[in-house]
Amino acid sequence: MFSFVVTAQDKRVTIGDFVTQHEGLKENPDGEIVPINDREINKKIRFFIEEKYINVEFTRNIIWDSYETFISPYDRHHSHTFIVQVKVENHKRLKYLEIKYDPNTLKVDSAFEWDEEVAEFEEVVVEEEVAASDSSTETAVPKKIIEAVTKESHFSAENLEAISKVIDEKNEALRTELSKVEEVEEEVAETIVHNPEQVNMSEAPKGLVAFLNNRK
Repeated sequence: MFSFVVTAQDKRVTIGDFVTQHEGLKENPDGEIVPINDREINKKIRFFIEEKYINVEFTRNIIWDSYETFISPYDRHHSHTFIVQVKVENHKRLKYLEIKYDPNTLKVDSAFEWDEEVAEFEEVVVEEEVAASDSSTETAVPKKIIEAVTKESHFSAENLEAISKVIDEKNEALRTELSKVEEVEEEVAETIVHNPEQVNMSEAPKGLVAFLNNRK
């Protein structure tokens, strides 16, 4: 999912900001949202495309597409999406480019880059989750939680990874030793069942004695 990078200087988005954006949306008689057509936003978009995409010859149409919000315990942001028709050099057919406008920072950005192989603008996805594994499965842990744990415990991400690796190794070694003990107990139990006179019960493991008593 694409999101804007919020710096320390950026004003934190409030619930009131979401309300303001929703109240600014208008409906036509058919109940459809009237596309936003803001001259200042359009100017920002045109300038952004001119600066970032050097293979674009000119911008044709800028069409408002949607308004999106995101809220979590750790983050919140919102943005308007615009679909822009552009003329790319060496291509006769107009191409479409997705642009995001952040009403909080008043900035525009895009996660799309030109792909020469397919001759289209393609989205570049940035992974925002870190995989953490337990004894049986691998669970995706949100990056924010990892950062919070690291900050609170004063450990770096590398320290946490190293500690986790050591714990996994210790658990594996313990499972191996327990497996050996179970094999010995099975062998002793087999001997007792077939040759009880050959076994000194005082030397048998307590768990094994209880097991044999329960079988009587």
